[in-house]
Amino acid sequence: MTRKITIPAGSALMFLCLALVIVFNSSDVQAAKPVDNMAIIIVSENAEASELGKAVSFHDHLIDKGYDSDNVLFLTPSSVPGSDEISNLTNIEEGFDSLIEDKEKDKDVVIYISDHCGGCINGAIFEFSNETLEVSTIDGWIDDMKFDDLTIIIGGDRSGLAGPELEDDDRVIMSSMGSDEMSTPDQFNITRSLEDEDADLNNNGEVSFIEAFYYEKNLLVSEDQTPQLWA
Repeated sequence: MTRKITIPAGSALMFLCLALVIVFNSSDVQAAKPVDNMAIIIVSENAEASELGKAVSFHDHLIDKGYDSDNVLFLTPSSVPGSDEISNLTNIEEGFDSLIEDKEKDKDVVIYISDHCGGCINGAIFEFSNETLEVSTIDGWIDDMKFDDLTIIIGGDRSGLAGPELEDDDRVIMSSMGSDEMSTPDQFNITRSLEDEDADLNNNGEVSFIEAFYYEKNLLVSEDQTPQLWA
């Protein structure tokens, strides 16, 4: 025999409110899901010695900002704090493959490359461990990636050569100097401005990459290099 259970009107209203609270809270949890930020930091063996120190500072800054160390690939020509592997083409390609294989769009990606390409006057080419990597190849890898925001930071002589090849509507690209400029040492240090509260131009309590770029560019007005931005 089937028993019929009757819920008093007041109790029914209470259950309905409880159900709505659960639904809304579940939505809030879903909306508050943290972005799974990812980064690749690459320092060429052709980069100046000072570039390693700047890259270490940038790596540490990302970790301090909440990036999971497992999601930050740090490739360098020699062992430095936080370094994962040698910056050769095999490791670089594997790093980009990992970003391509991550099909979640809900993530921000940062690509930081420090290289000296003073002889690359005929095109944008990076040199890693005596191996060359065309910027157009990196551009193709990025085309296969899914992300919400992408920031590309490039340092070294003539680093502005890479900007036009990597430029796209969904990317922020910055170089430490123009396509025809060379400076030793490279004075551009994005971490310096990321960690300077005066660079917070909109006063929201956080320094964005673009805010840091403009602040850093202003610091270098008297130097022999002009940072470039494509956004």
